[in-house]
Amino acid sequence: MRDVVNGINIMEKRAGWGGEYPPEWRNGNWEYATFAADGAPRSGNLQGCFECHGPLGAAGYDFAYVVGEMREPAPAAGAM
Repeated sequence: MRDVVNGINIMEKRAGWGGEYPPEWRNGNWEYATFAADGAPRSGNLQGCFECHGPLGAAGYDFAYVVGEMREPAPAAGAM
């Protein structure tokens, strides 16, 4: 169901982060985490996060999917 939160995935960038991961995973100073809907940390393999977000940096998106959309001007009120 789309109206039920099953979990929360986050990413954050800070200087010096990511050094504990294998070199082939790293993508700058990004860190990833996943939590249950109640906020409890989930354990698990975060390799998929690195693999999915990593190539976006080479495209100039700094590892976020919506940066390109955010760079576009907002539509004028009533233009939709």
